[in-house]
Amino acid sequence: MGATIGAIVGGYAGEPLGQGVDTVAELAYWRQHFKERPYAGDGSRFEQYEPAYLHAAEAYGKNPGHLFDDIEPHLSRGWPAAKGTSTLDWERARLAARDAWERLGDTAHGD
Repeated sequence: MGATIGAIVGGYAGEPLGQGVDTVAELAYWRQHFKERPYAGDGSRFEQYEPAYLHAAEAYGKNPGHLFDDIEPHLSRGWPAAKGTSTLDWERARLAARDAWERLGDTAHGD
């Protein structure tokens, strides 16, 4: 299964999203709701987490229906290239990435 997921995830960066994930709308949602998240309570700014939301949304567009835990190792490896100017390590960024992934999964299932 790992090889299959690797083949699916590999190369998603910078390509059009397969399932039409509207990253602009997703980032707007997270910009509005970021402060409600437990990891935002430490005085963090949205801009530090924005790349994690985007990284997850782009990956979800290429891998709809997969569990975050199955894709997370690939997201982790891609984080250094995806984070831009964010100073977050993956352990902190993954919280936002999981939120974005789960929101997209819930939205896809009508939850």
